Amino acid sequence: MNGNGTPGPTRLLVGDGIIAVLLLNEARHRLVTWVYGVPREDSNPMTVIGIGAVAGGLHNGARVLGAHAIPSVAATALGAAAVKEAAHTIAGDWSRSTPLFGALFTLALLGKSFGPSYRGVRGAVHSAGSESRRVLAMLGGHQATV
Repeated sequence: MNGNGTPGPTRLLVGDGIIAVLLLNEARHRLVTWVYGVPREDSNPMTVIGIGAVAGGLHNGARVLGAHAIPSVAATALGAAAVKEAAHTIAGDWSRSTPLFGALFTLALLGKSFGPSYRGVRGAVHSAGSESRRVLAMLGGHQATV
């Protein structure tokens, strides 16, 4: 408390937080009683069961969304327009007057997305080729060129 008997801002904030939590708890009790028809004493276990049911539904929904759904043409066009507008917003006004800015942006995006995996595959193919030449050199008596 301040020297004049009024609570300080920290105490008011903590008090408001406590009141908000108590109101939310009361709303939860009333909602569980209204939805499930159980008395207030049983609302805590029913809240846990309800949260579990919602979590299970979200999990199943996420699993369904994780299936490889093919987007519609309209959704693809809308997504492409949003990406293009975001790229122009980030790049600035010069990008709108630059010819083939979309192609440049797509090429940069593909390079950043698939570049590391392409370099990894290229290195693996190169290693496999050099190893096969070494094995052929050992088996056939030829000189290895690697």
